[in-house]
Amino acid sequence: MNQLQDKILAALRSIVEEHELEWVERKLGSSEGTVCIQRAGRFVTLLTLEYEFAAHQMRLILYRGIRHVGGRCGLCYDDGAAIEHVLAELRELLSVPICV
Repeated sequence: MNQLQDKILAALRSIVEEHELEWVERKLGSSEGTVCIQRAGRFVTLLTLEYEFAAHQMRLILYRGIRHVGGRCGLCYDDGAAIEHVLAELRELLSVPICV
């Protein structure tokens, strides 16, 4: 992974930590993985983030259960507005109370 990819994952992780939730990451390769976002001390997944970084574009997809609730495929690294939109979606999804 390069520095930009690290920055994107760090930004996503900081949003999760702001909400005092756990970031449980399972890497599927050097540039792809799945993150389960859980309440601290519980083994209930609130959201799942799938990411994949390719040479010219990336995939950041948010799921609640099996339902796609945010993110996009084919995001260009130069498209700061689209990346910021995914960050905003994550903030919004985590700010809504989830009954589990």
